This record gives sequence, C-alpha cells and structure tokens, in this order.
Amino acid sequence: MNGPCGGTTTVGKCEVDSTRDCAWVMIYRRLKELGELDDLSKIQEPHDWSKAVRPRSLEVEAIDLLQELKGTKKALEALGV
Repeated sequence: MNGPCGGTTTVGKCEVDSTRDCAWVMIYRRLKELGELDDLSKIQEPHDWSKAVRPRSLEVEAIDLLQELKGTKKALEALGV
C-alpha cells in the first residue's frame, strides 16, 4: 500500500539516517528469500475507514490515587527499598 520513500544508499541504508537499514530493502530481501517477490507489484486498495465503528469506548474505573500510592510505599518498604 505504501511504497518506498525517496531512496537508499548503495549498501541499503536509509537516505535520511545512514545508521538505519532501509525498511524497503529489508522487505525486498525478505520477499525474495520467500520467493514472493511478485507481491511487491500487487496494488493494494486503500482501506475503507467508513466501515470502522466509531467512537470506540473505554471503560475506566476510578481509583483513589493516594490509597494506591500508600500501598506502593508499603510494598517498597517491605522489600527494603
């Protein structure tokens, strides 16, 4: 779906950060090793985000932070820290 950025060095390093391996060179080498190099030429359709369920909800239970900290302090003291 997303293709390579601007380029790489001749040894397969990122053009922006020469200490990092280029992700696309790594992908190419791995696909070649697996015999799946043809997968690089397949066009992937963009994901249809309109089908995503929103908003997602998260249930959060309130805690007494001071009570939790007291418990943590007691546990640390019991460990001799």
